[in-house]
Amino acid sequence: MYHNNLKQTHNSIPRNFLIADTFYKSGQIENWGRGTIRICEECEDYGLPIPTFSMNNNLFEVCFNSAENITEKTVEKTVEKTVEKTVEKILIAIKENPKITQKELAKKASLSIRGVEWNLAQLKSHGILTRIGPDRGGYWQINKQKEEHDE
Repeated sequence: MYHNNLKQTHNSIPRNFLIADTFYKSGQIENWGRGTIRICEECEDYGLPIPTFSMNNNLFEVCFNSAENITEKTVEKTVEKTVEKTVEKILIAIKENPKITQKELAKKASLSIRGVEWNLAQLKSHGILTRIGPDRGGYWQINKQKEEHDE
């Protein structure tokens, strides 16, 4: 069937030549017959399943098979980036002032005190931070950079 060939090089058959020609001349279409291939390539690049293409009553459909997978990956990446930025803010603040308090860290990192406590515990458990001395009068020591830890 026609739609099975859309995942490989194929001849393009515009349904409405006037609309297709307008899009082509305006630069919205680069090449005829490459759109579906590009969709497949982008899905592969992001580790997503190849979509299915179908024709039903002259209606062309593209079905992305795993919306949950996309959402999960997007959420994971967002959380990772947020955590990285938060950790970076905390480490920069500690470099600037090793005697910084949790209350000051909360302001600089835009976190609650509980959020600061959790992040400090994570950094300590990974050996990135050490608390030297008592809670009052002590200071933070950065043992190694986060990048070194990630490798």
